[in-house]
Amino acid sequence: MRRIPKMNQTKNKSSVRRIIVFSVICFSLFLIGSLAGGAAAKMDWDSIRKTLSETDHQPIGIGILIAHILILVIGLLWGFLTLHRAAADAAKWDGEDEDFINRIESKLYIPIGCTNILMILNFVLFSCETAYLMAENKPSVMIAIAVMLTGLIGSVVMNTKTVNLEKDLNPEKKGDPLEKDFQKKWLASLDEAEQKTAYQAGFEAFKIGSNACMVLWILLTVTQIFLQTGVLPVLSVGAVWLVMQIVYLKAVYKLEHGKK
Repeated sequence: MRRIPKMNQTKNKSSVRRIIVFSVICFSLFLIGSLAGGAAAKMDWDSIRKTLSETDHQPIGIGILIAHILILVIGLLWGFLTLHRAAADAAKWDGEDEDFINRIESKLYIPIGCTNILMILNFVLFSCETAYLMAENKPSVMIAIAVMLTGLIGSVVMNTKTVNLEKDLNPEKKGDPLEKDFQKKWLASLDEAEQKTAYQAGFEAFKIGSNACMVLWILLTVTQIFLQTGVLPVLSVGAVWLVMQIVYLKAVYKLEHGKK
């Protein structure tokens, strides 16, 4: 009779303990949720929804628009000024001092971060502005559109200039941000260490994104039940979550089986 190694038995017991702990946590959360749901059911949600629907949305929309403009001004100025200083320093490089060029490249993370963050905030804030201003203040909507387009153009220009400066510093880097397959070309031009860093960062982003989707699903399900926000928010998060998982599994399969 074949015996199971002692080490495997220890691992199995450890797995069983983890499953038991996980199950206890799930049932505890279910109990807490049931109690919270019972307490929430006694609240006058119809009155809360009525109050929210009767709130004057125009000041909220104007406030978001002002915040949108300030965020774009600060972000674009910060990014372009940092990029200008990095380009000025790069012009002084003698082509040999690696520490000097590393300091320049470290500065490029600021315009890169500004580009990505501003792009997302630009779209999200624009959607919020149209939701609050569309029915009540048409001129403000036109201003919101102009601000959104300005932010979009500014982010694209900043990203292009950053990539071009990086290519000037590292001629082996390939790709144009305005090309359709830019990311594929850029990744292929990275050396092994840089590719490893990119893959690790991508996996970390995937993990955090998955956790964020779980938290958003919980919050949106609660608001759907009590505030009747509808299923669209939940479906939107679910679609993003599902796409992330499918793309990740597909990429892992291709990498493990050597397929492109």
